[in-house]
Amino acid sequence: MLQNAPAHVKERCELLIYNFTVPLTVKNLLDLSKPDVAEISAWLDEQIINAEENFHCDIENALMPALDEMLAGKTAFYSDKESSQEFLHAICVQYMRTKKMRDRFAQITTAPVPGADMKRCGNLFTLAAAMRVADSLYQDREKFKIVLLDNDTASPFITGDQPVINIHATYGSGAPPERLELYYPLSPKKAMVLLELHTERSSKLTADEVQKFNDMIVWNSHEQVFSDSRPYLEGLQIAVEDTAK
Repeated sequence: MLQNAPAHVKERCELLIYNFTVPLTVKNLLDLSKPDVAEISAWLDEQIINAEENFHCDIENALMPALDEMLAGKTAFYSDKESSQEFLHAICVQYMRTKKMRDRFAQITTAPVPGADMKRCGNLFTLAAAMRVADSLYQDREKFKIVLLDNDTASPFITGDQPVINIHATYGSGAPPERLELYYPLSPKKAMVLLELHTERSSKLTADEVQKFNDMIVWNSHEQVFSDSRPYLEGLQIAVEDTAK
């Protein structure tokens, strides 16, 4: 996956892999029979266990300024190079890190490295893939725009365990989408879409449009869907069950 990546992306991915693997490498070099290394070994175990979660915490913290801006109806951060880079990386990680994506990567039969088990390296693979997608979007950021969607209808925006979705994903066909435009619900009343410049989209949605976006979230979810409205969520479940019959 990194063979054809730009040099700066390859360097960042290799540094990420190094940071994730070096605690285990160091631990394997320790003589665990010596009592004075027990504390060091315990600290290394903590780093090994928490490394990915700490990484995701850093990503989520980096996303917070952009989220606050968008919830306030502002998108100026996208014009700033550093802010847009942080934002695009964060939403691509959100897009790639989900259980649904990891399960899909685990189904890859032709591993990037001969003999590799995608189930064991899937987490790192998704993070590296997120870096590649984010860099591509960043390099082409002037070809995209952020549109904030306002929901004044009686139905809330919902979210799920796949919170960022490509609105061009083909329902049920299994064919890869030809375009990438991202949808990300921010609250029950506001959502974000990252669109190509030529895509026309009103910021104020009708009830039918809100329902369409919610249907996309349901279709793309793996196991869970969330809403602040229990009656709406229960009604949505009934509709999904009726559709499945």
